[in-house]
Amino acid sequence: PCPGPGVRRDRLSRLARMLREHSSGIRDAISADFGQRAGEETELLEVFTSLEGIAATAALSIPATDVEGIQGPGDRDSPAFVATVTMLERIKAQNPKLVYVYVMREASTAPDMLEVVAENDMLDSVAELDDDGDGVLKGREHAASIGEIFSATADYPALRAGLQRTTSDPDASIVDEYGVSLSGYSPIRNAAGEGIAVLGVDMKNDDVVRTFREIRRAFVLGVVLSSVLALALLGFVMN
Repeated sequence: PCPGPGVRRDRLSRLARMLREHSSGIRDAISADFGQRAGEETELLEVFTSLEGIAATAALSIPATDVEGIQGPGDRDSPAFVATVTMLERIKAQNPKLVYVYVMREASTAPDMLEVVAENDMLDSVAELDDDGDGVLKGREHAASIGEIFSATADYPALRAGLQRTTSDPDASIVDEYGVSLSGYSPIRNAAGEGIAVLGVDMKNDDVVRTFREIRRAFVLGVVLSSVLALALLGFVMN
């Protein structure tokens, strides 16, 4: 049987806390196991993949019946919408590194596109949304609306795949209009087991691109040094 909402929330909270408290130890242990593997590489390839686990656990906390009950802007004050956004806010609060937690589904009005069902900040006040404190909401400071089309759907195949299975973006070095992020996705399933929506979690990390560049620079340096040594060895053998 599926565990109740209280059990699922407790597990999610403990998972997020464990990752925060032990991330450095996990990184060091993996580095030692691999023979001094770069810590930055471990953070990207090992620790950050926990986003899939967080997304999968979080998806279990959102009742499919609530998602199905949110059909348009007119449902903004409905118990289903308020409960869903409140849960998304709670999931975000349980992991400070998450900046967006949201639910999307197939758009009914736009083929091959996804639409917004709910996002963690959709019940926030103007003051809470006003990141720069100038009293005017601009650009991304505006909260999404129910049914809003996610125009960049085609750029995130893993997001669409999240309607059917737990997954994550394969390339963390992509920079979009919102900056750099690592994202995990997992389906919200109805009683028949069908994926009717996808829950996504975004972790913003301004160091992601820098870290990838460092890893790639180290790789290129290694290739160059290996080539030089190979040529030197070839010259020694031929002489």
